[in-house]
Amino acid sequence: MVDCGWSSPEAISACVAITHSWLKMAGDLAGLGSAALITALVGYILLLRRHRDKLDGMFNECRHRATNAEEAQRQFDARIDAANQIEQKLTSSNTALQDEVRRLREGVAANAAAHETLHDALELSQSGDTAFWRRPSLPLHDAGLPLQVRMPCPILMFANQKGGVGKSTLVANLAAYFATEGFKVLAIDLDYQGTLTQQMRLEQFGPGGPPFGQALDAKTILRDRFRKSDWPTYRINDAIIPATNNLPRLRTDRASGQLFYLANDYELSQVERAVEYHWVLNMLGDDPRYRLAAFLSHAAEVLQLDYVLIDAPPRFTLGFINGMTSSTHLFVPTVVDLSSTRAVETFARQFSELAPRINPAIHWAGVIGTMTTGNDGRLPQTLIPTAQSTEYAVRNRIPNAGPFFYDATIPRSSQITEGVQSGIPFLRSQNLQKSGIIQNLGNQILDAVDEHGPQPSPSIARSPEQLSAV
Repeated sequence: MVDCGWSSPEAISACVAITHSWLKMAGDLAGLGSAALITALVGYILLLRRHRDKLDGMFNECRHRATNAEEAQRQFDARIDAANQIEQKLTSSNTALQDEVRRLREGVAANAAAHETLHDALELSQSGDTAFWRRPSLPLHDAGLPLQVRMPCPILMFANQKGGVGKSTLVANLAAYFATEGFKVLAIDLDYQGTLTQQMRLEQFGPGGPPFGQALDAKTILRDRFRKSDWPTYRINDAIIPATNNLPRLRTDRASGQLFYLANDYELSQVERAVEYHWVLNMLGDDPRYRLAAFLSHAAEVLQLDYVLIDAPPRFTLGFINGMTSSTHLFVPTVVDLSSTRAVETFARQFSELAPRINPAIHWAGVIGTMTTGNDGRLPQTLIPTAQSTEYAVRNRIPNAGPFFYDATIPRSSQITEGVQSGIPFLRSQNLQKSGIIQNLGNQILDAVDEHGPQPSPSIARSPEQLSAV
């Protein structure tokens, strides 16, 4: 046996043979290991695949369960939303039901109040004119006005509950006379027949004047509650217009006066009726009896008026009551006969019941005979007993009432009758001016006003509770 080495070719061959055998053995061993390794790897791969398939199944099951859970959550959320919507509907229905119950209760209360109001209104309507207007006063509604409206000038009301006594013509003549004396005078027509307005418009335009179309007039003032901000100077000037710019200057020692008027027409009756209905049903936000008083307290000061003369209607309408609450003095024109005496006595009773409630400052200043016989303005002797009876009847009701004007009456005169057809008789008839009848009566009226004093008129008589509430 040759040893392996590098000494000889044989030794080298022996080394090669040994090496070859070992390599063959290693190769064989390596082949067996690779097969085993491959076998092991294949088995491991198969095991991993089985685990993967198992995990995929578990994942798919989890995903399926998650999908089912999400669907269940969505269904649960939908049910929660539906429950919330049902709850909201129930809440809304409950609120609506409560509102309906409240409305029903309010309706029942309103019906009860309306029934009581209607009952009171029916009783009030059956209790007479003065009771209708004697309701307690309401506080003034305009914060820009003082608690008590005070007139800056005397307000003279000419009224009688009996018509046909020449009242409107008397007011027109007296207003014109005062203006010729240098005073700034406003004549107010509160009778929807508009007789005073007609005379003023004839004086202003003549017989061929335009038809009545005054946008702002007495009914405008009586229709709505007074707000001072609604009546700037230019608007007052639109409502209160000059009757004439050609007044004769009878007094050279005085500046020329001015004659204004506040117009009226038949539409006033509609306004009065509507306001009176709302008044009796307590549907107004103010006291409509004092709308004219509030307006005049503002307008008379703006225009610097000296006197205001009011022609009142022969009925206890809204216009009449507003005239009464605005005035400082009341003069009662009357025909001197027995039926008129009874009418004046009735009026005195009504005045005594109503004035202390709505205007305690107004003074019954006197009774004026109209349409009398004679030409000198004095009351004929044959009518003095009737006049005395009238005076006595008035003072039986009103102890401090002014007198009957025995020395200053208005006779039945063609000068007055004819003058009315073209304007104001006193301004149209020089004979009437020369007679001194209007001047005599006018001067006695001014004396009566001065004697009693041009007392300011509180627009509303209030209780202490009402004053504290304002």
